[in-house]
Amino acid sequence: MWRWIFLTFIGAIIGWITNLVAVRMLFHPRQPLRMPLLGWQLQGLLPKRQADLARSIGETVERDLMSPEMLINHLMQNGYKDEVVKTVADHIEERLSASLSRFVPRPIASAVKGYIGDFTRRETAGLVEKMEITMAEKLQDGLPISKIVEQKMLDFDLDELERLVVKVASTELRYIEWLGAVLGGAIVFVQALVLHLSGG
Repeated sequence: MWRWIFLTFIGAIIGWITNLVAVRMLFHPRQPLRMPLLGWQLQGLLPKRQADLARSIGETVERDLMSPEMLINHLMQNGYKDEVVKTVADHIEERLSASLSRFVPRPIASAVKGYIGDFTRRETAGLVEKMEITMAEKLQDGLPISKIVEQKMLDFDLDELERLVVKVASTELRYIEWLGAVLGGAIVFVQALVLHLSGG
């Protein structure tokens, strides 16, 4: 019985260390290490594949999360179009009022300002709709969202990324480590049981 317990404990330790090393190798070693005699290179998953990961995330963001068309639609559907129209019309009315007040009587200036204000709002609304189409076309060619995201990911400090991942997923990472211990212990226990039953 003690032999079984000892073997199961050793298996659990081996399983725990294996998963612990696997979790650590997500981030370490940062730089490639050459294994003597074997000729193998050892490097953490994220440091080694950072460029591929950055490119994949950038493409996914542009394709599925924030394409230029989605960006334009979001801006126009959240009151920005009305804000543009109001800002342009108010600016023209203000400048017109200041100019007219020096040359024409106030009642006439007010009437002209009101007419020009209404006209400006109508025309600006149509102009903004045309600009929306033009901007979407230009942004599609001139706003490389995937490249921007990719560069940001490449510039992201790996030490900071590791701290962020550990902070967010520390519980899950611990579960992975302890799962290695449970599986390692269980495998050795089953092996010992099979050997015992087979008379080995």
